[in-house]
Amino acid sequence: MNTPSPAASPRPNDRPTIPTASAASRGVSEFRTEALRYFLRQCAPFRNLPEADLRDLAAVAIVKPLGKDGYLFHRADLATGLYFVRRGIVNLHRVAMDGREVVIHFYREGELLVEMPNEMGEGCPADARAVVDSEIVLIPWRDFAEKCRHMPDLALQLLSTVERHVHDLATSFEDFVSSDSVTRFVHWLLRRCTGTTATVEIDLGTTKRILASELGVRQETLSRTFRQLSESGYLVVRGRRIIVKDQQALRSDWTDRELCAAAA
Repeated sequence: MNTPSPAASPRPNDRPTIPTASAASRGVSEFRTEALRYFLRQCAPFRNLPEADLRDLAAVAIVKPLGKDGYLFHRADLATGLYFVRRGIVNLHRVAMDGREVVIHFYREGELLVEMPNEMGEGCPADARAVVDSEIVLIPWRDFAEKCRHMPDLALQLLSTVERHVHDLATSFEDFVSSDSVTRFVHWLLRRCTGTTATVEIDLGTTKRILASELGVRQETLSRTFRQLSESGYLVVRGRRIIVKDQQALRSDWTDRELCAAAA
């Protein structure tokens, strides 16, 4: 009777390789950096930045989760870097003497909260709070400034982004003081109609109550605005998604309307 021979012991090279803790950490770190690099590429100041430089900034970026109603910073806090909304919505506001919260602007995914350090050390001019669960990516000033020393065009790109932001704020302010609720909402839509296609689908990214607050109108007024524009054939509203059926027609018709109002 033949006795089965014992199984041969596996040779060292036959044994499965088990990643060490440091290798696993390195893999997670590299995945995190690549995910942040992809996000930063979508942000206006970094769209033309070389991959190596973008990866350097992604490696030093700090991710700050914010629960709903959590504060990113308070008025008079010193800005520590560039704040980008990676997920969610953050509002910039000040509290009036009578206790009312006056919203200055709502920042959404990919947008930069323009708060910069100044030589006077006055800090941020307003409070920043998450409207919904959000996530912020912070690029420390020290690392960003170091990149700008070697890449002056990066500083110019940031200035261009700030200039567009100031223009948007001026347009929003003009809407608040001189436009009716429908015109405010149309302007809000048109700022989000990009590309050349006639039909544009826009995700509100939030509740209609929060959008009403952003536009400075009551929720009931916003609902009437949706209904009016839908019945006029400009929009199709499906929950939080809005389909602009013909952005050029909407832009043209509202331009004509405003010119007629100005001439009246």
